Amino acid sequence: MNKLESYKFSIKFFNTLEIISGYLLALVIISPAIILLVLFFNKLLNELILYIKTFLECYDDYIKIFLMPYIMCLSVLFLGVGGKNRAIEDKNTKIYQDLDKQYQELLKLVMAYPIETMPQINNIGIAGNTKHNSIYNAFAFMMWNFIETIYDNTKGSGRREVEYNDLWETWSVIIKTEGTNHIEWFKNNKNNRFKKSFIKWAEDNIE
Repeated sequence: MNKLESYKFSIKFFNTLEIISGYLLALVIISPAIILLVLFFNKLLNELILYIKTFLECYDDYIKIFLMPYIMCLSVLFLGVGGKNRAIEDKNTKIYQDLDKQYQELLKLVMAYPIETMPQINNIGIAGNTKHNSIYNAFAFMMWNFIETIYDNTKGSGRREVEYNDLWETWSVIIKTEGTNHIEWFKNNKNNRFKKSFIKWAEDNIE
């Protein structure tokens, strides 16, 4: 390293040292101010906590007499809403289980009497075989009673749609499928077998 480079390096080193010294000096100067601020805010926080504690102690009776009833009412309200939702869920679960059992029984009949319960054959009748027609007539009546039961527990129940929406989403597919399969029987046998509100709904929604 020649003398010029050595001189430049010395200048740079002392400049850096001067900057560091300046930062250290500034830190020493402002440190008391930082400490004072920390102590001030700490004292302020302690005083605030003490004030709140004193307020609660002084107005403890007021809080119990005037605020507690409102707090209790809000608690009861939230518990009531939660309890109602739970009751709706339990009711829908019970309805679903009952419907599922009924539909399983109907499917067993289809498996036991595959020809007699087939609407494509029995709608036009089986020549000379009144037994098949009588079995289909009974089966179709049972199926439409099942569809009406679904309707009674959802659309015809008087409940808000949000309360039975999950049920309807599940069973509306069955209504559409089975209702369409046996629609001809319904058209010919609906009067005096089903209530008017259900008949109107079925005519408007099942083809």
